[in-house]
Amino acid sequence: MRFKHGFLFILLTISFFESKAQWECPSQLGAYLKPIGKSQLLWSTELTLGAGILDNNQIFNSMGLLGVDYTFGKNSFYAEGGFKYWNRQDNLLNVNYEQKHLGFRELIYQKKSEKSRLTLGIHSAKMEDGYLLNERMIGLSYKLTTGKFIFGLTGGTVTKDFARNGIFCNMSYLYDIIPSRERSLIGNAPGQTNLMGATLSFLPSKQSKSTADDGLGLSSFGEFSDGLGTHAVTPAVKLESVGVVLYNEFGRWISNPLITGGIYADINFSDGLNFKPELLVQSANLNNALIYSFTLEKSFDLGHSRTSLNARYIGLSAIDSNAKALNSFSNVFSGDVLRLDTPDLPVYQFGIKQSFSKYKFHLKFQATGQAKTNPLREYDLEAGKKLFGRLQINGTGGIIFSPALTDKIYLARVELRYYF
Repeated sequence: MRFKHGFLFILLTISFFESKAQWECPSQLGAYLKPIGKSQLLWSTELTLGAGILDNNQIFNSMGLLGVDYTFGKNSFYAEGGFKYWNRQDNLLNVNYEQKHLGFRELIYQKKSEKSRLTLGIHSAKMEDGYLLNERMIGLSYKLTTGKFIFGLTGGTVTKDFARNGIFCNMSYLYDIIPSRERSLIGNAPGQTNLMGATLSFLPSKQSKSTADDGLGLSSFGEFSDGLGTHAVTPAVKLESVGVVLYNEFGRWISNPLITGGIYADINFSDGLNFKPELLVQSANLNNALIYSFTLEKSFDLGHSRTSLNARYIGLSAIDSNAKALNSFSNVFSGDVLRLDTPDLPVYQFGIKQSFSKYKFHLKFQATGQAKTNPLREYDLEAGKKLFGRLQINGTGGIIFSPALTDKIYLARVELRYYF
């Protein structure tokens, strides 16, 4: 992603393919950027397609994305956008729903240095904690690394034009088969739903550049000398990071502005298990609550295969009567169809993925749901294969349960994604 002269972008792509059929449209264009001629202006195109059945509905969605990147020195410009089309045929009601939309996914200016990164424009913003934010917004993101500390600052406005759960990337219309579900609030125009947040992380296990012995036989890299050689010291429990976060949502559409703050950590055990706890206090008028998130992650490497396990629980304890999570923007989104979010707390998620790198093939199972009586819940199984280095094919099957429906729902979908 390196350019040298002027910034140029063209955002018009041909509708064809959409992968995942999810509320967000994840993109990997950055890995396929290539120069235009002999210039340092880089570009890439992604075409995706998805089709399948969901209960009594036939679903189809497509998207074309174009990315253009130009960098000079420490400054970069990047633009990514395109055209989306989706269609859902309700065979029970004999009604057809469809939509077409042009839009941006990213439109940013970025300045990088050895220790800092500043991002301005329409971009995907993610905070260092695990719960509060993973959203596409117009605004600013700043990250500064100094010694063992990382400071992050994020602020901006979110609208339906480009949000993860917005018009351009959102595929929830395909899955809109459960009536009267509460959704997070997203503004129609800038200034209606805004956010601001800051994090400060401390990395106690980060190694210093010096490896000098401290005079006690223990170097800064955790090596112990017994006179017979140097041996690595592997602690049973290691605190990778600990941090504090402060977050605020406000705007003309937000009737009860909130301030949320708390602590988070990443703890590594010697057997490779990672534990990521987070505890937050939500402060709002007559809606004070504790929000807690616990994540476990573990991976096994077995030659040409890798097994990844993850489990997560996000809960809420009301301080005021009937208090609930008020934040519209989070890093929750659980389930391929349900996409459980903050209005659905408490929620859980469990996943296992088996990857075979030699064959570029994977299998993945995910279970997600509400930790309530008669809850929303979903079970998904996915198989995927990469061909020719640029084509990703995924097949997904799922079962969805909802108290609003008389019977369970079945999902079957095939998706393709190709990069030029």
